[in-house]
Amino acid sequence: MLRARPGYIFHDLRRTGAREFRRAGTSEGEIMKLGGWSTAEVFRRYDITNGEDTARAVARRFSPATTTGPVINEYRTADAK
Repeated sequence: MLRARPGYIFHDLRRTGAREFRRAGTSEGEIMKLGGWSTAEVFRRYDITNGEDTARAVARRFSPATTTGPVINEYRTADAK
């Protein structure tokens, strides 16, 4: 079996690559092409996420720099323009 480093196998590198590309915001389709995965089912075996990844995604989605759309003023009255 091909060894990347002592104690690691080649698939460890593929898994790390998939995770790092995902964390960088690369789309699933692009990662699949880069990693040579032809189906989403096989890709998901390598796309390992944890609670930290989920928290980072939520924070990124709701940060002021990435939030799009109108700001809703909850105190606006019906006749205010």
